[in-house]
Amino acid sequence: MPDLPEVSFGFIFDKVCDLVVWVGGPDPREKVTRWLVGDIDKAAMHVSAWKAVAACVDVVQGNLASGRKVITNTWTGDAANAAVAHVDKWASSLTEQAGAMRKMGEHLWDMIDQAVKMAQVVVDIIRTLVSLVSAALTNAAIPFYGQWKLINTVKEGIVMVWQAIKVVQVFLNALTMLVSTIELCVDHFTISKLPPAPATGPAPATGPA
Repeated sequence: MPDLPEVSFGFIFDKVCDLVVWVGGPDPREKVTRWLVGDIDKAAMHVSAWKAVAACVDVVQGNLASGRKVITNTWTGDAANAAVAHVDKWASSLTEQAGAMRKMGEHLWDMIDQAVKMAQVVVDIIRTLVSLVSAALTNAAIPFYGQWKLINTVKEGIVMVWQAIKVVQVFLNALTMLVSTIELCVDHFTISKLPPAPATGPAPATGPA
């Protein structure tokens, strides 16, 4: 399972961010690095849980199939036909639900994968930004040239920050699509999607005692 990358940028990070804001750029602490959080282990547990529930539903469906076979081999008549038809409805419903549960797991895993990739790209960009601006800070004390070099380096860094913001935005757009797909899957788990209880037949007539 992939892990989120290291997100510590050292004590100079705040100074670099302040310079970026001073030159007119977006604050990386607000626009970029605040997204570098998450619990991959817990998300992976959700993936495993959905797969496990799907496997349990498969077992239930297998039991229903066995029961259907017993009915068709040992029971005949209208009642038997009605029972088989009801079991078939449940089998079909459980097939859809198990499939939706597996899709939930797949979508969650995709979400984890995209989050890790997004974080790695952003971390690499911010580390490069910190490295460049830190190097320029060492020459900042040189009159005119040092200050000019620092400002120009920070301006180059602002371009990097916007690149990181675009990466985050792409991830958020993908996340929105995944959430919409998951909502469609969840719709399969509503009670209305399950077969209704079979209608009871008329009570047998009773004669006079």
